[in-house]
Amino acid sequence: VIAFSAYAMFCYMTGFNDLGYFIIILAGSCIGFLFFNYHPAKIFMGDTGSLTLGYILSFFVIKYCMYEPDMLLTMKTSPVLVSFSVLMVPCLDVIRVVLRRARNKRALFMPDKTHIHHKFLAMGFSPRRALVTIQLMSACFCAFTIVAILYMNNTLVFVIDVVVWTLLNLWFDHV
Repeated sequence: VIAFSAYAMFCYMTGFNDLGYFIIILAGSCIGFLFFNYHPAKIFMGDTGSLTLGYILSFFVIKYCMYEPDMLLTMKTSPVLVSFSVLMVPCLDVIRVVLRRARNKRALFMPDKTHIHHKFLAMGFSPRRALVTIQLMSACFCAFTIVAILYMNNTLVFVIDVVVWTLLNLWFDHV
């Protein structure tokens, strides 16, 4: 929902209104799924639904990052960095988990309980509270990057994002 909302905003600011309408529809369907699917769940998204949403998000990332001089002049931001910030929480979580599995000589694609949502569940969060916390983290990283990119070097903003993510994960491990 956070990623779709951010990309919808980017589409409207850069003049891709038709694509923005499609993204708003997707965000609305995700909101409906999240808010009206209480325990016991009547609707199950499954791997196919989440992979389809991920595929659509990757399409938006590629479309947004395509070089268009007019867009870059009006936005004055780095499309690659902004796209990364929107999807930073899930991307860095997957990288962290895969690196940890490789370091421990475990199979890279076998399931375990080391993802960030498992950390929140182990801290006593309910699944819904874990979801909301992760979404708020994602929104905060996105907002920080969009604002900071106007005042700082892109590389510095990227390093700050990664360092803050790393420190948060160390803190979560400690808690």
